[in-house]
Amino acid sequence: MLFSSLLDHLKGVYQVKTVITEQVEVELRHHVNDNPKFISLKKGIYAALESRTLTVMDDAFADHYELGPNFLDDIDTEARRLQGLGIDDGESYVHAAASALDAPALTNDLRAVKKLVLDRDHTPKILRSFDIVGFGFQTNHFSAADCERCRKRMVGIGEDVEKLFRRRSFLDGLCMFYVRLVDNQFPRVGASSPVQKYDAYRLEIIEQHG
Repeated sequence: MLFSSLLDHLKGVYQVKTVITEQVEVELRHHVNDNPKFISLKKGIYAALESRTLTVMDDAFADHYELGPNFLDDIDTEARRLQGLGIDDGESYVHAAASALDAPALTNDLRAVKKLVLDRDHTPKILRSFDIVGFGFQTNHFSAADCERCRKRMVGIGEDVEKLFRRRSFLDGLCMFYVRLVDNQFPRVGASSPVQKYDAYRLEIIEQHG
């Protein structure tokens, strides 16, 4: 699975981990096992979990990084509070965990992001699927054809992707898309200045050697 290979690349070359809560893991497994739209992703998702390309934030994770005895309980409490605002169960845990780690959340759910902004009164750190795909293209990990296959797959399964990518090719959409994840050692791709409200956040990373 192309997207999984890029997450593995981020982990191996940039030492950037993609982490999910146990609740999100359960939801993810449910989708790829029971929802016909996502069954084709099952092999890649299970492989990513097995290899820890997707790392589950469990007790062992919290202990290893010395996050404190109440870390996971605090995420659970915050997630339940966000659910009270009308944010879906899985999304609530994504944003609660991101806040606890002071890390960006990977989501395409703009409705949840808008509710989060109203609640917290600041611009959240948000990355979308095409920020990851665009980063893969910028750093030559993905070809344009690879990115187009990712686009078609996401549109095909009904993922809530950016409107400009729904009926445009990846390259046609990219020129109007401000990529929020970049490596400054490579030429930039996409729009040269922010396009959307939440483009104020951009994460710049570099390769980690040794």
